[in-house]
Amino acid sequence: MLPKSIEIKEIVALSRSLLALRENVRDARVDAVVDNKILCDTWERQHSRSSSVLLVLKELFWTTVELNLSLHLHYVPSHQNPADLPSRRLNLSDSKLSPRLWSALQTKFGGSRGHSIDLLSLNSNVQQDLNGAPLPFFSPTPSSYAAGVNVFAQHISFADNSPFENCYAFPPFVLIGPLINFLRQEKARCTLVVPDISPRKYWWPIVQTECSEQFLLAARGQSGALLRPGKSGFVEFGSLPWNLYAFQLRYDEPSSIPAIQDKPVTEGRNVTLTCQASGMPHPMVSWIKPDDPAKIVKLTSEYEIAAGQSVSLHCQAEGNPKPTYTWTPCESVCHESTLNIPGVVSDGIYTCKVTNGLGSDTKHTSVVIASTLINVTLTITSERCNDGKYNQSLLWRKLNETIKEVFASESGYNSARLVNVRYVSNPFEID
Repeated sequence: MLPKSIEIKEIVALSRSLLALRENVRDARVDAVVDNKILCDTWERQHSRSSSVLLVLKELFWTTVELNLSLHLHYVPSHQNPADLPSRRLNLSDSKLSPRLWSALQTKFGGSRGHSIDLLSLNSNVQQDLNGAPLPFFSPTPSSYAAGVNVFAQHISFADNSPFENCYAFPPFVLIGPLINFLRQEKARCTLVVPDISPRKYWWPIVQTECSEQFLLAARGQSGALLRPGKSGFVEFGSLPWNLYAFQLRYDEPSSIPAIQDKPVTEGRNVTLTCQASGMPHPMVSWIKPDDPAKIVKLTSEYEIAAGQSVSLHCQAEGNPKPTYTWTPCESVCHESTLNIPGVVSDGIYTCKVTNGLGSDTKHTSVVIASTLINVTLTITSERCNDGKYNQSLLWRKLNETIKEVFASESGYNSARLVNVRYVSNPFEID
């Protein structure tokens, strides 16, 4: 333990600071600004009447030898020392609950053993356990009294009879959101004290949703609820500018559902089913219908397109588990709900089959190339009619040759089909 003399403490602090910065100050000149005149004088004379001061002065000397540096001390009054201000500035974020509110919080959320650790605290504002001793705590900077530095670098998962059995935190407001996320990741149990700031912050609906219980610690305008740091110790904060709430967050209880009894119902009647799920945070509940065989609910029976165009066939199915798809015939992606067919040149029948292990369903759809009906009138002088009839096979062969000549320059022409023969008028469907 360091002696109480401020001169000795400052000499030791200077020596250890130089050692901590050894890579930056080695083989260099170091100018240190201090607000302790005795330290400056003893270093300049390299001597002191106090044996204790002389002992730590030797430590500082050997530090300069080890680092091969030239140390020069410069005295400035405390109010002009830029390094002195941070340690003397009073910060409202270091406020703490009054003993009355802390006692109420211990009674409400502390349980039989009280809260077990203060997650964000300082030596000065750490809360006390049921026996009046300071709680273990994590500090933002190294401290000989702290259980660790920086709560976000710790593992605080809940376990019975562990230091993290029932955590407490009254964090700086900017750390509320990150702390909630950290507690969720660690599956921790924690009492969180936060203000209801207006306008409400993004974390407010999160604590409202994920808490197992909450209560109003102090109302807006109330005095004596908080203690803030002052020059002579902690003093009353004054009138609260917002409501102050305590939330119990529990991320340590996994979701569970008790057995659900079968419920007989008459076909066609309405029925109400109840699911009472437990867990912390409160679990979200969703319903699905099990054992539902795959079934095709929508498939267009026919697609009519122009020759050479592409077409997409859509098959919509239901089922639980989710059904899988199979298209036939298929030359590319065959196991999606949509079958894409590029550059169709002929009619075709396609089959969609869905299955999910509980059943299957199959439906068909046709792809038809749209056609134009053309009436062709031909005068035939080289054929004879026997008993009032034409030789249709011979007639069709000659007509087909003629049609091919007529449509030879048409890129969209594919084929012709004989529909009927009547007298000398022959209608043809051109595909």
